[in-house]
Amino acid sequence: MALTITGQTSPMTLLAAISRLTRQQSQVSERLTTGKRVNHASDDPAGVIAISMFNSEIAGVEAALSNNERADAMLDVADGALAEISSLLTSISSLVSQAAGSTTLTDAEIAANQLQIDSAIESIDRIVRTTTFNGQRLLDGSAAIQTSLSAADAAKIKDVQVHARPSTSTNGTLSINVTQAATKASTASTGWVDMSGANATLSAATTMTITGKLGSATVEIASGADQQDVIDAINEVTGLTGVVASASATTTTAIKLESQDYGEDATISVQVLSGDADFAAKEISEISGTDATVLVNGSPAGVDGTRVSWVGNGYSVSFTLADNSTGTRTITVTGGGATFQLGSDSGTQATIGIPGLYSHLLGEAGTGYLSELKSGGSKELSTDVAGAASVISKVITQVSTTRARIGGFQKYQVQSSINALEAAREGLTDARSAIEDADLAAETANMNRLQLLLDTTISMLSVSNTRAESILSLLR
Repeated sequence: MALTITGQTSPMTLLAAISRLTRQQSQVSERLTTGKRVNHASDDPAGVIAISMFNSEIAGVEAALSNNERADAMLDVADGALAEISSLLTSISSLVSQAAGSTTLTDAEIAANQLQIDSAIESIDRIVRTTTFNGQRLLDGSAAIQTSLSAADAAKIKDVQVHARPSTSTNGTLSINVTQAATKASTASTGWVDMSGANATLSAATTMTITGKLGSATVEIASGADQQDVIDAINEVTGLTGVVASASATTTTAIKLESQDYGEDATISVQVLSGDADFAAKEISEISGTDATVLVNGSPAGVDGTRVSWVGNGYSVSFTLADNSTGTRTITVTGGGATFQLGSDSGTQATIGIPGLYSHLLGEAGTGYLSELKSGGSKELSTDVAGAASVISKVITQVSTTRARIGGFQKYQVQSSINALEAAREGLTDARSAIEDADLAAETANMNRLQLLLDTTISMLSVSNTRAESILSLLR
């Protein structure tokens, strides 16, 4: 019978345990070194698939964030330029008001005001020409959404601006149907006050307040003034009131009052403070015009006089009815605009139109354009100060509206997308981390446990070998 020498645990078993513990220790050491629980596909086959998907999504979100941050910076540049243009327009408005409301200014002072207006308009054109982002001009019209009109419609519609369009379609058609024309605020066809016969001249010095869309002004007229004197006195403050006086077409001895603008906001009221009894009997509490009624693609549009605004089907458009007559017109959208990638897929694009803001483009048909306020223009201070006041009022509204549209797009499209993308990135990163990243505290504890087991197993192997050697020495 053979003699077998064994301990309580086989040396081969202990060697296998040491080998297993060493492999586990090596794996834990790799996790502690890389900080990742999944370093090889064999660590977690299903986890590798999920990690790959998360990596792809995170990369897309980070690219979209970069796009949005650049878009936000670009719109900040445009907003800063528009703020400066608005400041210059306010200065121009002040200079025009001085000339319109004061008879104490000398010709030299008016000329000095005109020079300041010329300089301000030149500055506006310079800002428009030089405002760029990454080499691209922002306010010269190159970022505007383009349109085309037939020859017939071009005479009926002016100042067309498409502020937004569907990003998925560069071309589109807008059908315009004017069902009711706009009107101005106006006294009766026979006029306001008839200055004929015994009333051909004022019986007493008369003071009255004229109020219109632009504001109020006090008019003082001397006793004995005739029809033309009264008309001239009222028209001297047209730039402050927006009210124009003229001889009535049907009763030529009568005075007709009419607003410069069309629409419900164009009003006329007259309060006689003292003077001629015939004028005192013809006070006007308030009369107003009416807005046009317009349908765009069959749905009602917002109208202010003859200025039309409409939003629908992904479009935002505004234009002026140049001929103010009923009938149909067609606007064809042909593309253009500034398109921004707001999300991580192609379905998250948005397009905004940034119109050209050169002085010859600021304003509207019928009222006039900012460039006409320059020296030699049809509305310079020495030629038509009332017309200049109407133009600058329209232009200030136009620029502030453009700035508001850009700001609204920046806040509700770009910046909200940045917030959403940052939240998505955080969530995706946390989800990936839960699968991929190692729990360093747990792995450190596991490393200590494995080291203890390894040390114990090696000690047991040493004891086992010593016992076997002792038995063999006895046999010898």
